[in-house]
Amino acid sequence: GAPDCVMVAAGIDGWAPRLFDALHAEDPALELFGGDGLATPSFAAALRPGTQARTHLVGPVGITEPVPAVRAFARRYEAAFGLPARSGALYGHEAMRLVLAAIERAGATGNNRAAVTRALFALGERRSPMGIYRIERSGNATTTAYSHFSPRLSTRRPESAF
Repeated sequence: GAPDCVMVAAGIDGWAPRLFDALHAEDPALELFGGDGLATPSFAAALRPGTQARTHLVGPVGITEPVPAVRAFARRYEAAFGLPARSGALYGHEAMRLVLAAIERAGATGNNRAAVTRALFALGERRSPMGIYRIERSGNATTTAYSHFSPRLSTRRPESAF
């Protein structure tokens, strides 16, 4: 059967809106997905209204999320450093929490890289402001939390993976 959605990996050069519009013109029922790098006013303004209604831009949870744990982190960060938190601070903080948990789990062998690596994979699911995740043997992080950007509303909200 025909596809019901298309994921477009594109930067914010001028051709991305034209591609989205062309895909929508070809099949108006098609759901169109792109990365959060496209979540710009210029991209949204260049899309035709019908295309906007079928476009979903997704990316990792960021510091601007209306999630209580993310907002609490941002407040604590600003209080500690006197600067607004950025998404990198959120991810860096969680990465350090992950490494410290692995070292703690490794116990007396916490100064051995291989032991800490084994301990890291044994941690299982972790809860963080960005959602629940675990580290797979490949080193990839699993997650069920994503941000969804709506070009027609210029809004962002966390969502479950689709």
